[in-house]
Amino acid sequence: METKIYWLELGELAKNEMVDLTPRVNELIQRSGLKRGIAAVASPSSTTAITTVEYEPGLIHDIPAYLEKLFGGDAGDETRTAAIKSAFMPPMLSLPFEDTRLILGRWQQLTVLELSGSSNVRVAVALLGE
Repeated sequence: METKIYWLELGELAKNEMVDLTPRVNELIQRSGLKRGIAAVASPSSTTAITTVEYEPGLIHDIPAYLEKLFGGDAGDETRTAAIKSAFMPPMLSLPFEDTRLILGRWQQLTVLELSGSSNVRVAVALLGE
C-alpha cells in the first residue's frame, strides 16, 4: 500500500458556494499512479463541509437554503453561525476509487460547500492504494 497527499487550493469562495471536486480528485488519482484504493478528502476549516450530492443548479441552491431553515438565525456572527452548520456536515469524506476514478453513483459528485465565505479554501486529498 502506498499513501500520497495532495492539496487543492480553491482560493476565495463566497458564502454558500459549492464546488464540484470530482474532476480534480480524479485527476490527482490518475497522476498518482495508483489504480485502486481509498481517497480521503478533508477540509481543515471549521466553516466548510465535504459531501456528495447531485451537482445541479437546483440542489446547489437548495442545500444552503435548507441549512438556513434548519439552523436559521444568527449565533452572534457569521463565522460562528457557519461553524455551527458545519458541525452537522462532515469536514471529511472517504471514498473508494478503482481504475483511477472515484466510485460514485451515476448522479453523485464530490463537493465542498463553504458556509461563511473564505479567502483561502484548501482541501487535502489523501490517497491510500496500490
